Amino acid sequence: MLPEDAPPEVRERAQDVLESVMQKVSRVLNERTANEEGDAALSRKLSDPTDFDLEDPELLLRPDDNILLRRDSRCIIMDAFELGREFPEVEIDPRLVFDNPTIEQLSQAIVDLPKTQRTKSVESASTAQPGVTLTSVPFTQLTTFTGEVAPCAYHPAGDASRYMRSRDGMESVLIPGGQARIGDDTSCPSARENEGPSHMVELSTFLMDIEPVSLGAYARFLNS
Repeated sequence: MLPEDAPPEVRERAQDVLESVMQKVSRVLNERTANEEGDAALSRKLSDPTDFDLEDPELLLRPDDNILLRRDSRCIIMDAFELGREFPEVEIDPRLVFDNPTIEQLSQAIVDLPKTQRTKSVESASTAQPGVTLTSVPFTQLTTFTGEVAPCAYHPAGDASRYMRSRDGMESVLIPGGQARIGDDTSCPSARENEGPSHMVELSTFLMDIEPVSLGAYARFLNS
């Protein structure tokens, strides 16, 4: 990021660089999304990088759209691989996408990478709190900090059974409570000794995400 007192010409050059990166990021993500959603016409259109328009109304992902609402964990991992091919001079891993979930945020993070020589996952808005110092723990993305985590709230998302989580924008569906049978009877050939007898239990109402939980999302849950 530029200092506040950066000269206008420096700011102009930095903006040009950012827009160039956004063009590439948007084309890669939109082309992959079009391929996986079966939009052959858009996929062919996006295959030519010289004819790409960031403001094209046909694009499936806009610069400020939350990528995680349209791309599952498997897709994000492959997206990071393709972005790494597009930007071979920097190291891009899936955490960068999980922690910068819009094309605008992701592009800015990529611009910053050569300066820091590391990913931005520890400093991103998904885990960081203002004025809090974070420390990485090997292999986990976990952080230790002294500070108050922002509360997580759910808001109605159109349908009466759908809710949007404020912390990361994930949509969840309300599963009504009720009775369910768990366990196996000993008459079942696949049953283990500690799985029976089957019996009824009462389940409370709960919310379930409509997308698989990503590694980044699970790390944010652990951090909270």
